[in-house]
Amino acid sequence: MAQARLSIVRIVWAMIFALALIGCDEGGEIDSPDSIPVSPIARYHLTTDHLFSQHVEEDYSLLLYLPPGHDQAHDGFPVVYALDMAFQGQQQAIDAALATLAQEVIVVGLGNPDHRDRDYTPDQGPTTPEGHGGAANFYNFLVFELIPYIDSNYHTDAVNRTLIGHSYGGLFTLFALLSEDVEQRHFNAFIASSPTIGFAAPLLAEMEAAMFERSRDLPVTLHLSSGQEGPLTHECQALAARMVSRGYNHLLLMMSEFPVSHMGNIEPSYRQGLQLVYGVKPTTNPPFPRS
Repeated sequence: MAQARLSIVRIVWAMIFALALIGCDEGGEIDSPDSIPVSPIARYHLTTDHLFSQHVEEDYSLLLYLPPGHDQAHDGFPVVYALDMAFQGQQQAIDAALATLAQEVIVVGLGNPDHRDRDYTPDQGPTTPEGHGGAANFYNFLVFELIPYIDSNYHTDAVNRTLIGHSYGGLFTLFALLSEDVEQRHFNAFIASSPTIGFAAPLLAEMEAAMFERSRDLPVTLHLSSGQEGPLTHECQALAARMVSRGYNHLLLMMSEFPVSHMGNIEPSYRQGLQLVYGVKPTTNPPFPRS
């Protein structure tokens, strides 16, 4: 791991191989992928909900993880908005990560597998493939419809939200980061696992440049990661390097490369990213069967 501390940017750059332990300047140590057992979460109550989006004209199923005492706590819980939760691999990665966190959170899982190509990819004009390019509408659904709905119906911390996604979901996570209004940020942490930056690399570069022109202040945590994925890994490294070179104020950025495949990167990146944001507890809960 190489670590550089800039005058106005904090960055942790981690290249992880085998069982290397990663240090974080906040929240203690972050576990390596193999250092804790993978077990389902305990005590969380799983329930479902749904919400129709006027922006997308689609009904979205929601899978919610509610921590104990969520309806009685004096302080609201942080909220993790997790994409692609219709897929079992994503649910298992969230389960494994939650079992290690120092903080309890509410998870709002979104799943619309029939339209993920549309929802998670940005419009690039005439070159946009058919059935893609609806990321702006989906972002508007998140910030103007889903977040207000969740904040109104569940006991949330309205200034502590994380967005997490893998592959196209990771691409959308970066799109959301670059789309945020500097005067009213909706998320304070972003976890992009193996984002398919190559789908819209020129557009993302333009959006990042525009964000830099709008404000030098970027008070967010960004966890960016890949497996050993060739061009995708290089694209992640290039984006991280560009953002570091900008010298953003208050940015905490961690870039990790795991010795795994594209799909194998989901679990270690979700675990490490969420640990970066919410800390690591010293012991894990005993497993319980998913109902």
